[in-house]
Amino acid sequence: MTDATFRLPRPARQALTTLAAVVCPEAGQAGVALPDVVDHTERFLGSLAPLPRFAATVGLCWLEYSALFPAGARFSRLSTSAAEDHFARWWDNKTVRPLAETLAGLLGMSYYEQPAVQEQIGYLPDLWIERVTRDREATYGAAISDHQQTLRQRLQSNLAGPPSGEKGVVR
Repeated sequence: MTDATFRLPRPARQALTTLAAVVCPEAGQAGVALPDVVDHTERFLGSLAPLPRFAATVGLCWLEYSALFPAGARFSRLSTSAAEDHFARWWDNKTVRPLAETLAGLLGMSYYEQPAVQEQIGYLPDLWIERVTRDREATYGAAISDHQQTLRQRLQSNLAGPPSGEKGVVR
């Protein structure tokens, strides 16, 4: 149930962008643009059911405006250092820690989904999938072919109709 039209409201996206710089400070050295991480996170949120998507959006808006009174500015307008301090207060608060963990986890997942990061850490899923597919075909290929042939034969005999004298018997 992907909502391809989903877009975070501006305050939530601004908070997410600043939070990406806090949670993924090594992105620049890894050759990853933070907007790509933010875009990936937004697309992921669009794939969620409405209630968790709404909860994450509200949480990001809360993060954006929660810095107003202690810091005098919205979260997205804080310096990186001040944003780190503000998010650390969220992280240390047992009431909002689950939300902080969720938001940081979403960004972390999106960061590690970036091809440059996967290559840098040696995570090459396409090669692994190819190798496992070859191994499974070598091990189970004959059994799979036999089973497919059996299924085809059953389908063909069912399409041919019941033998004379039988009424609607499914074999």
